[in-house]
This record gives sequence, structure tokens and C-alpha cells, in this order.
Amino acid sequence: MLACCVAFRRIVQVNQIPKIRLLTIDDAMEHAFQDGAGAFARQFGAALGASREQIGEVLVQSLKHLDEVPREPPFGCYLTVDATGSIVVGTCGFTSGPNENESVEMAYYTFPPFEGRGYATAAAEAMIELARRSRRVRCVFAHTLPERNASCRILEKICMNFAGEFVVPKDGRIWRWELPLDS
Repeated sequence: MLACCVAFRRIVQVNQIPKIRLLTIDDAMEHAFQDGAGAFARQFGAALGASREQIGEVLVQSLKHLDEVPREPPFGCYLTVDATGSIVVGTCGFTSGPNENESVEMAYYTFPPFEGRGYATAAAEAMIELARRSRRVRCVFAHTLPERNASCRILEKICMNFAGEFVVPKDGRIWRWELPLDS
């Protein structure tokens, strides 16, 4: 990693990135969600807040995806929780386990009421750290729309490198971003 990028990351981490914690999405979480906001808060220590409907959709979609593309931890799906306020602010995860090249794709999303506060950056950093700690990944990658946008700025902020524009059958034209992990 470039020295200037390392220094930039330190400044960003200290000054702007909120502390988060990740909650693993699984059947138990979906059951607690169905039992109501109080049951969810008691079991997971996090409030659902105004994003309750979106969280429900995320749980359904994530569990379906996990059934369709099984993988071992830590390469699952997560809810992102503000560690200070204990409220669910978004979601993140991996689209699958590591591929034959020991690469893994990460994804993240911040619910609209919490956008622009650094949660997506914190989630992306958390995904990279999970991949690094697994010791099974050589490269983390992400896809964005093929245009300058907030996701591009997040990926640049965490020192991911633009790898080019590609056509992916299910998504069409995308930009690919990569971060080789230290061995």
C-alpha cells in the first residue's frame, strides 16, 4: 500500500469514521425481527429505528442469497450498527466465499437516514478486516456503477484501486475496484 494512502487512512479513521459493530444475518435474527422491535433490541442490543421496513427486506434478501450461495464464516451478510447509538444504520457483506483466485467481493449499503456520516466507509473497512483476518483472501474487490459517485469516493478513501471497466452478465457495465491484501 502506498505510504500516502496509509497516512490518509489514519487521518480519515481518526477524524471521520464512526465506530460500528456487525451483526451476522441468520435465521435467528429474522425470527427476532418478526417478533418485533423490542425482541430484536433485547436479543441483538440494537434498535431498528425508522429503517425497520428496509431492514426486513435486507433480511429476506440476504437469507435467500445465503441459501443460494452458501459459504463459511466470515463471508456472510451483516447488519451495520452504530456502536455508540446502538441503532441499525445499514448492511454489508460478501457476495460469496473466496473464489479460485482467493478473491472475494464485498458490498455495503447505508440506509438513507444515515448516509453521509461515514458508516459505509466503516462497513467497507470492516469487510476488508474480516477478509484479512480469515487468511484465505489475497484480494478484496467491489463493483460500482461506471460513474463517479459516493461509492467510488468510499473505495478510494479506503485505498482500493480502480481496476477498470467491465461487463458483468447480471449487472451490465461496472467499474471494478481491488485491494490486494498483505500476505
